[in-house]
Formats: sequence, C-alpha cells, structure tokens
Amino acid sequence: NVNNIIQYAPGVISANPAKADDCRRYLGEAYLLRAMCHFDQCRTYAQPYNYTADAGHLGVPILWKTPGADQNPSRATVKQVYDAVLQDLGRASEILSDDVARDYRYASLQAVRCMYSRVYLYMEQWQQAFDYARLAIGSQQLAQGEEYINMYLDLNGQGEAIFRFSGYKMNGSLKSFYNAGGVCAPADTLLSLFDSDDIRLRLFADDRKSTRKYSPTSVPENDMKRDDPFVFRLSEEYLNAAEAAWQLAQYADARKYIRAIIERAVGAEKAETMLAATSDASLIDLIRRERVKELCFEGHNLWDITRWKQDMVREAKTSSTARRIDYPSDLFVLPIPQNELEANWNMQPNPTVNN
Repeated sequence: NVNNIIQYAPGVISANPAKADDCRRYLGEAYLLRAMCHFDQCRTYAQPYNYTADAGHLGVPILWKTPGADQNPSRATVKQVYDAVLQDLGRASEILSDDVARDYRYASLQAVRCMYSRVYLYMEQWQQAFDYARLAIGSQQLAQGEEYINMYLDLNGQGEAIFRFSGYKMNGSLKSFYNAGGVCAPADTLLSLFDSDDIRLRLFADDRKSTRKYSPTSVPENDMKRDDPFVFRLSEEYLNAAEAAWQLAQYADARKYIRAIIERAVGAEKAETMLAATSDASLIDLIRRERVKELCFEGHNLWDITRWKQDMVREAKTSSTARRIDYPSDLFVLPIPQNELEANWNMQPNPTVNN
C-alpha cells in the first residue's frame, strides 16, 4: 500500500495542486511506514544487525515498488535493508516538519526521529542514536502519575504517545493475547524486578497474571475491541538516550535520562539511592533492567535480548518447551513462511527453523 502511495504521489500532486500540501504529507508518512515495514520484517526474519561484523548476513527483500506477478525478489543483506530504511527516513524527514506530533495516530517528523534513534541503536551507532533521541524528546517531559497510567487505560488522551496505531474497526488481537486467560502472562522473573511501590505495578492485573496495557476502560467510539498499541512513546527515547550515552562514556547524560525513568516509577529519593549505589561501569545493567520493566509487553524484549547478544532464559514453570536459547542461535528468528518459499524460487530459507 505504501509503495503504491509513493509511486503515484507525484502524479496525484501535479493533478491536484490545491491539495499538494496534504498529498506531500501523505507521501512523508508513507516513507516512514515503509521504513518501519522493512525494519520490522528484517528483525523478525533475520539475525540482528551486529550478528556479523559487516551486517552481511541475509535480511529480507527490499521492495521499492509493488512486485509484479512474474517478479521474484531475493533477500538483501541486513546492511542493505538498514541502508534502505535510513534512505526512506531521510526522505520522510525532508517532507514532514512537526517537532511535536500534532496527531499521535499519524506519522510525524518527531516519529521519524524516534525511528532514526531506534535504528541507530540496533546498528550500535551510538552518537546518532543519542542525537536523534534527544531531538525526539525536545523539551517534552515524561508522563507522570495518573497521566502515565491513563495513557494505557484511556485511549482518548495522548499521554506521552508520539505515534500510536489506531485499532479502529480492528479485531483486538492484542487484547485477547495479553489479557487474563490469554496466551501471554508476566513471568515471575519479570515481576521480581519491580520494587513494591513501583507505579508500573499498577499496569498489571491485581493477581499479577496479566498486563493491563491492552485493557482500556475508555475508548473512542466506545469500540471496546480497540487496543491502539504504542509504536513510539517518550519513555523509549529516554531509554535510548541513556543507553547510547553510556556507550559513549557520557555517564552524566546516561544518569540524567535513566534518573527520569526511575524517579517517575519509585520517586526521587529511591532513585537517588539506586543511582548513588551504581558505578559508571555497572550503570548499563541498571539501564537495561529499567528498559525491560518500562517497555514490557510492548514488543521490545526479544529484539533487545538479541542485539545485546544475551541468552534467552525462561523461568522453570514456563509452558514453553524452549526454556533456554543460548546466543547465537538460529532459533532467534522466524522461519520464512512455506507458501513464500513455494511461490518464489529466489527466496532463501532460514537455517534450522525452515528445516
């Protein structure tokens, strides 16, 4: 869909000069969405960027146009995919102009900067990740107290949302996946990370067997199937800035950004105690732990585990048969769908998982 918008936008703009500004904005949004499509497919079906020294391992096909019936694209390298993502982000940033998202359910320049920061974080290009996180943050402050809780429970408000998918007329699949009785439940190992007075514990059900992040009590159009997942929110940018600053040995900046996350969660006094007891060398462990707590159930943890080159370890009572996967492993990526392999003879399978 976004390829069709990008391909035909110039002709639409020339034929509708009175709507040129609107059409250009749609074009800018489409470039960001295409960057997201390539990036998310790559991290799902390919090993992380730092899996090889030159990122020369197999990624996913790069589709600049909708392929015809007889076209059979092959997989590009991960580096080539990331280069394509950055190219589209550059085009989007030339068109979009809003430093703060005017409507968080539409792509914006602020969202483009968030995407830049995320991509550069995965690439371990720390200066760029830090710079774009700071640009995305600007002068905005983290949501506090009830505003923080309500940005999950009340979908009529913005909270710290920068970009959020609209679940209008969707089937609420995230809701059924994460709610009580669904497939996904918080592990004891996750719950054990939180202090008893951490505000984020309020985002778990009373029995701590499910998350409330996809259980809104107030929704637009009273459509209770909606779940409206976050794509980018301000807290991720603070965490990106903290991690990148630490990698740059800018420890004061790293402490500043992670302090804001911890203070919001447990208060200034406890945050000061935690940071005072943490050396610069071990600060990265605190940053990563806060990232796990802050972004849990928002689609980050697996990708963080792989880019950090960590082993995936599930608690003993997990219902999964895979309780431990040591890094590196072929099992960290999904198999290429069989119907894709059968339809496209240029498509290469993933080792082990496609066997």
